[in-house]
Amino acid sequence: MVGVPGRSKGCNTCKQRKIACSLEKPECRTCIKSGRTCAGYQRERIFLLDHRTKGDGPRTYQKPQVNPAHTPRSAPKKRKEATVPQQGGQPSTSLITSHSNSISRTLSPSSLLMYRQQILNKFLSMVSPTVRRIAKQEFVLESSAFWLAILPSSAGISPALETSIMALCTASVGRSNSDRALVHESLKFYTRGLWELQRALWDPNLMYEDDTLAACMILVTYEVTECPDQGLAGWLKHMKGCSKLFELRGPKAYDSDVSYHLFTAFRLMEIQQAITERRRTFLSSPEWLSLPWKAREKSKYHQFLDSMALLPDVIADGYDIFGAVLNPAETTPLDPISLMAKILGIVNRTWQLDAEFNAFYTEFERENLGQLYWPELSQGTITTADEEELGKVFPVAYQFVNMTNAYICMLYWASNAILWSGMSYIYKVIAGFLAMQAAPQSPEEGTTNRSESSTTPIFSVDMLPPLEHRADISTMAKNIAQSVEFALLNDNLNPWTTRAVFPLKVSIESFHDSPGCEREGKWGLAAMGKILGSGVRILGHVEDDKWAEHAFLPG
Repeated sequence: MVGVPGRSKGCNTCKQRKIACSLEKPECRTCIKSGRTCAGYQRERIFLLDHRTKGDGPRTYQKPQVNPAHTPRSAPKKRKEATVPQQGGQPSTSLITSHSNSISRTLSPSSLLMYRQQILNKFLSMVSPTVRRIAKQEFVLESSAFWLAILPSSAGISPALETSIMALCTASVGRSNSDRALVHESLKFYTRGLWELQRALWDPNLMYEDDTLAACMILVTYEVTECPDQGLAGWLKHMKGCSKLFELRGPKAYDSDVSYHLFTAFRLMEIQQAITERRRTFLSSPEWLSLPWKAREKSKYHQFLDSMALLPDVIADGYDIFGAVLNPAETTPLDPISLMAKILGIVNRTWQLDAEFNAFYTEFERENLGQLYWPELSQGTITTADEEELGKVFPVAYQFVNMTNAYICMLYWASNAILWSGMSYIYKVIAGFLAMQAAPQSPEEGTTNRSESSTTPIFSVDMLPPLEHRADISTMAKNIAQSVEFALLNDNLNPWTTRAVFPLKVSIESFHDSPGCEREGKWGLAAMGKILGSGVRILGHVEDDKWAEHAFLPG
């Protein structure tokens, strides 16, 4: 066996940046002056087996509890020759295939580095067509495939990030090649990744590192695509932990490329979860709406998310206020005038948000030459059982210039459906509250003056702005449904089809609340099944009768 150390005597940081190193130890002056972390001088050695090596057979190598960047004392005496992937070419799969039965147990730190780079290259070669297709669009910045591609590939990444990368990539490659052994091995990497992530979160020096944040995001993605717990509980725990970690880092901690793209990928996930849990989100505060972009231009997509981030706060405040109306025994009682003032305040906020959504869409249309979308005959990507008898549910599908425009429109329609549903709900509650206040007192309570109990109320629902078209949320739901085919055909690579899940779920809930939309609701369930078939396995653990229940729509 031949050890091949690196030739440069500089520290690993300077060597990676290809600049002169001042060679001081333990940290070089060059890194200190530039404000970078000096990675030290320990060299990774890659051992290649000579074809003349003889031995009695491979023996298991137990990985020592050291940083993967450190050179092991020994390596297996015999192993099939591993080919290091070359720049620009197809990644070798020798390590991937020859060790698929025992990857997590037999690889030494040196081989682990090689395997990680090979499996990551193989994974990125699978998603690269999608990345290339959207490379000229701003939406690439929100693509998980993109931030995975720019993760560090050196030996110095944290154990939490390394094992998380290998879990996700091994599972994806295994699924793509119908290799159950690789999928099984990915679960071992996932388990180890959880342990390494917990260790990093316990360490004050590692808790706020970009590697820790990236590992957390990768494990969230693994839960979505593999769903190892066979339910939503594991994903929810990861989401809560990930949200807390982003919040604790603060809005100024996203100036590096990796951290910025992690934040932009997580932003919509947090807003969606806040809507579901009917809670406020830290992302709606002014500093979170501005500071992460202090050195970058904010895309149109994130300009809309600025408005959408206000939606969970309005919903949460509305539920707090209407709790006093619907459950008076469980809340601090308010006098009718004070309560009505709070209710009208929420009504005013919903109309302000509606105007903000409408202003964004008007500006979005103005900035795009031509139509944002146009109808074409559907290709029949999604079918229902009664099509032969009753015809297609949606014979027309919408087409867009690109996925960026398609997704912004779908989010706009979904947000409108949620907001309009909430406005209709508020109007109904106000009508019921006024009717209750205007009702005559019972004989037991007595009325001293009949004229007082029958006086005209000082306020009525007729004084509120009319909802008009906002009373029919099925229009927004149909727009979403007719855009799903374009999203699946142009963004159909596992696991990135999860983008369509949120607006599609909103449309299913809307169809359920809209009389006469039973077939449209069944079509929505069929579309969700199509996304499940593309690899979003967590959807398979949602019961059929739960899809129409309100998760996003108020009420």
